[in-house]
Amino acid sequence: MPRRIEFTLSLKRVDESLSDMFGDLSAQLNNLQGTATSALSDISKRWEGFCREFQL
Repeated sequence: MPRRIEFTLSLKRVDESLSDMFGDLSAQLNNLQGTATSALSDISKRWEGFCREFQL
């Protein structure tokens, strides 16, 4: 009669560090904020020009 052997296996995933995978999130957020601010400023300037041109 064969014996039954039970065991548990735990694996640990070893990836690059999160900072290597995603970089500096603070710098990315600051860059995103700067880009959004610049885009909104450009839209605002274009809207002002449009309003002046059509006297709105």
